[in-house]
Amino acid sequence: MRAGLRAPAFTRTTWWPRVWPPLLLALLVVLALGQFLQVGLVSTDWWPVLSTNQVNNLSDFVRAFREPIGAGDPHFIQQTARHYRPIAVLSDALDYKLYGLDFPAGWQLTNLLVHLGVTLGVYALGRALGLARWAATLAAAIFTLHPAIVGTVPAIARRHDTLSALFFLPCVVLLIRGQRVLPAILFVLSILSKETSLAALPFVPLMLRAAGQPMRRSWVLVPAAIVAVGMRVLALGDLGGYGTATYPSVAAVPIYWDKFARYFIDLFYPLPIRQGLMAALAIALLFACVAAVAMLLPDKERFLVWLGLAWVFFFGAFYAGLKVYAGSWYLYFPLIAASIAIAAMVQGGLKRRPEPIAWVPIGLAGVMIAVVLVSSPLITPYPNWTETTVLMDDYLRRVDTCTEDGNPPLAPPDHDARAAFVNPTGLLDYSVTAYIALKFPNGRPCAQH
Repeated sequence: MRAGLRAPAFTRTTWWPRVWPPLLLALLVVLALGQFLQVGLVSTDWWPVLSTNQVNNLSDFVRAFREPIGAGDPHFIQQTARHYRPIAVLSDALDYKLYGLDFPAGWQLTNLLVHLGVTLGVYALGRALGLARWAATLAAAIFTLHPAIVGTVPAIARRHDTLSALFFLPCVVLLIRGQRVLPAILFVLSILSKETSLAALPFVPLMLRAAGQPMRRSWVLVPAAIVAVGMRVLALGDLGGYGTATYPSVAAVPIYWDKFARYFIDLFYPLPIRQGLMAALAIALLFACVAAVAMLLPDKERFLVWLGLAWVFFFGAFYAGLKVYAGSWYLYFPLIAASIAIAAMVQGGLKRRPEPIAWVPIGLAGVMIAVVLVSSPLITPYPNWTETTVLMDDYLRRVDTCTEDGNPPLAPPDHDARAAFVNPTGLLDYSVTAYIALKFPNGRPCAQH
């Protein structure tokens, strides 16, 4: 280095602004969801997948990409559906190698770390879309504190959802930054974790526009989607899934409305919204209020709020049209956009200060944040996971000693609305069969006498 030139000082002012958001978010995730590390291997509908998709050699690894999950258990396929999620299957197989069934905290730690990665991904996406550090941190905090996350992260089977988001978020962030190949690879991995991310594809061009980047850049994800869907069709023979999708019909309107309303009831929990006319009015009113308040914001923040509204509504209609909404984990992807929209309302409102009108979006966003915070696991207890674990462990002890009564517990008692966030979690007949195959590969000793 020439005399007179000095290297830039590495001071607190250069690194601290970049470090405090992820540190704060990591602490928040641990405080809010670390309590569930003690929960057992609940959400046991994934056990047949594990028992029939263990990876002991290269052939098993390849087989995960060539057949539906749980293909070795026809009864499981008959009772559920034909799904193709090889990346999620391999994740389960790796945890089984590491922890077996005797260390459930290891499985829970993996789930928690994946969700932490998603939370940081929400922060990174918020920054890429133009949110300030504090606003992007707020968006990620709202995301991870929503009660729907309580119904996702502790459930081992819901790792399919979190893994899909874990790959999707950096895919979009890198695409915004101008990369091409890596986003396409990440999108394939996202779809192969769970196909839900396909429904987010239409919003990628809009996110590029919000970030001031060419919308045409999103076309690199189309071949990636074709590859992933093509792999799915080759493995299943068709698109697979639950088989509930049909052509729209008037006769199916009650089913559409049931799924659509349940989606929003879980989204707005704990607001006292019940299915029926009042639910329709409440949903319409909330959307109208947010859309109207967005008109008071600067252009960038207004666009992000409208993008969030469209994303949330589209996913609700998507689940309703397929007749598949079954629990709060279906909110995992919609919550990403909803959280960014709320943070954009606060940022846009602050930009309008000192105008009195600035307090309208700030106030509305504040109410939403308060609702999420009050119902979050930081404040509201969710004991149902523990109840489910106690029921399940008690029954499995009887399975181990061949004294089970043949009626596995299906779920904890529904004490209140919080129980909806852990349902379905209990044992089913195919879950018990898979447990026996995993725990006693040579047959239960007690059953041989």
